[in-house]
Amino acid sequence: MRYAALVTLAVALAAPAAGQSARFLFVEPDPSAAADPLPALRPVTDPARQERLRRWTTNEAASVAAEAYHQARLVVAGQLVGHAPEPLVVAVMDGEASTDQGFRLLDQGTWRRFPLAPYVRLSEEESRWDTVLLHEAGHACLMLLASGRDLPGHRIASIPHATAALTDRTTAFSEGFATALETVLAQRAAAPAWRARYHHDELRFGVIARMLGEYFRPSGDLVGFSQSLARHQEVRDNRFAFVSAHTGPDYLRTQLDPARDLATLRDPNQLLQSEGFVASVFYGLLMRGPSPPAEELYARLGKVMRALREVLTADTVRADTPLLLEAVRAHARLVAAGRGETFSILLDLSRGVLVDAEAAALWQRHYLAALRQDLDRLEVDAINAARRRWLEATLANPEILSIRLGPQLGCTVPAVTVSLPGMGVQAPLGFDLNTAEVGVLRCVPGMSDAEVGRWLAARQQAPFASFDDFRARVALRPVVLSGLELQK
Repeated sequence: MRYAALVTLAVALAAPAAGQSARFLFVEPDPSAAADPLPALRPVTDPARQERLRRWTTNEAASVAAEAYHQARLVVAGQLVGHAPEPLVVAVMDGEASTDQGFRLLDQGTWRRFPLAPYVRLSEEESRWDTVLLHEAGHACLMLLASGRDLPGHRIASIPHATAALTDRTTAFSEGFATALETVLAQRAAAPAWRARYHHDELRFGVIARMLGEYFRPSGDLVGFSQSLARHQEVRDNRFAFVSAHTGPDYLRTQLDPARDLATLRDPNQLLQSEGFVASVFYGLLMRGPSPPAEELYARLGKVMRALREVLTADTVRADTPLLLEAVRAHARLVAAGRGETFSILLDLSRGVLVDAEAAALWQRHYLAALRQDLDRLEVDAINAARRRWLEATLANPEILSIRLGPQLGCTVPAVTVSLPGMGVQAPLGFDLNTAEVGVLRCVPGMSDAEVGRWLAARQQAPFASFDDFRARVALRPVVLSGLELQK
């Protein structure tokens, strides 16, 4: 009875289009295949394994994953001949939780080649076949929409992507979109297991298991790097529009700690490197207003994917391209009658910092007045007048959204190592000169508070245009500057 109810809920959440075929094609590597640049995959044929995998994908996350991929296929339907199988291909591979593109598929004794087709790789553990599957399906959608094109990007951050961290524009864009799908699921999920995971409806005390219960709730979210709390409440509430509240010299706390300084907004360059902020924007495009019914939700997702298709296949995409802004502009063109709402989502979530150098100070004065309950200094009328100006300016010239952006200028600090033993990560401290937050800058050996202050003040005046511009305007002492290895 309960199993049947969950199936009904999953189907209702996804609302797949009539006539849609099997949602997933389960495959595995074929070690007997001839050598070839494309990996060889064959369908899983063992009936017991097929049934187990089908059962594992009878959940709300898998339903959203399947429908998202279906929406992406609808967008590229005219260019799909021979490009990719209709179901989302999921390869069962030990130790995997990733997405790739390009494979050979054994089809009734014949090898078919899909050099541009995306596929998800998952280990045969039930825990991988819900939100991990959904997140990786988000990446598969982007690969499909990009027609297999690899998006250019910089590798700047020391650690793998993380919802709260600053990485680079391409990583933040890709991860932010996939995370937004998880946030939609978390907000709408009806199954008791999902509600317990995301909504904190059940409080559990006492020694239940090794790291379960209220005592371990914040640390458990970090130690598994799953960031379930951040990917729901924090993204939904747009907390990553704000800088880290931790300003001491600790890279991991600055990057991963969920605590935010709600009086201090991130600047435009920081916002575009934050997968949490990118996720909030996509979540806003999908879930604006009253919670939409499934049919409306997926219609909105289809429009977002049409915008993504336009952006991801453009010849102008470069490593520094502000992909989020390009996607919002493309979305506004597609929904001409609702372009004001599209731009308002971005402007409200960023609180105007993309288009107005005074927006951060305006917000800070308002927030601190609210904190003090100083009703005479809330400046609500002035804020709403500014919001109208921002929208009018953006509608008149959408390119204004990029006026405060600078280039990404990555550097490493070889003398400082960042480690995540549980993930096997050990790398030199790395950050972007135009976006590193205070606690990260203080990790640089010998960096004084005066130098941190000059760095931030110069950057606030205008993003650094180049490494030479950075050297000239910040004037670090030679002993500090020699510790920075600037990327070419």
